[in-house]
Amino acid sequence: MPAELRARTTQPEFPGDGQSRALFTQKQTAVSLMQTAMTQEGGIYTLTFDVIPPGVGIPFNCTAIIKASEGGNRVKRQISIVNGSSISVSGRLIEVKLIDVTPVTLPISNDPTPGPNSKYVVSVTCERGVRPAQNYPPTLYSGSATLPSHTSVIIPIPPEAGVISAEVSAVEAVTFPTVKPNLVVSFQTGTGIFKQYDPTIETGFVPVPPGATQIVITNADGTNAVNFTLTWGIDG
Repeated sequence: MPAELRARTTQPEFPGDGQSRALFTQKQTAVSLMQTAMTQEGGIYTLTFDVIPPGVGIPFNCTAIIKASEGGNRVKRQISIVNGSSISVSGRLIEVKLIDVTPVTLPISNDPTPGPNSKYVVSVTCERGVRPAQNYPPTLYSGSATLPSHTSVIIPIPPEAGVISAEVSAVEAVTFPTVKPNLVVSFQTGTGIFKQYDPTIETGFVPVPPGATQIVITNADGTNAVNFTLTWGIDG
């Protein structure tokens, strides 16, 4: 395109952007990855993340906090980072911060997590457009735990993460599970229940009802403990 015609084009061009930062396991400190005014006007942009891991057998867990703003209006998202994680946000100014949340011990087994202060590198590319359609949303890992029989756990829904759904998976807490977990999941506030379901029947990501502020996971089995994992589905 001739320069004089390009200068008169009403649609601002955006060539894309990319940055990378090093993190260290179990540091629990925020690292700024990107803060860039994208174009002269807002739009939808897709952030795609990649990771150079700390090494074979060294686990890590990293959360990205993404803020997008336009005309003083801001949206905030949080997602867990693995190779290929992506999310679309709308705005003119996009800011990304990374936080290493690698646990000291593995959630279910309580075994020590190897590799404290192990270095890994997270990179992000930003391109204009919407992320490819997939059958699952960007996710935010909430954690895993063992739930004894006839007990419940209350987990708040993160208020500024863009949570739209939740996935609860569970298995009997033995080496060779044979019993189907008897689990009840409730979306509720402190005083009322919006929805209850059996995660062994209604599997995958289940929409969070409007107004719900917490999720309650109950092991209704009178004998068996269960290992469960909770993952939030994030809008984007």
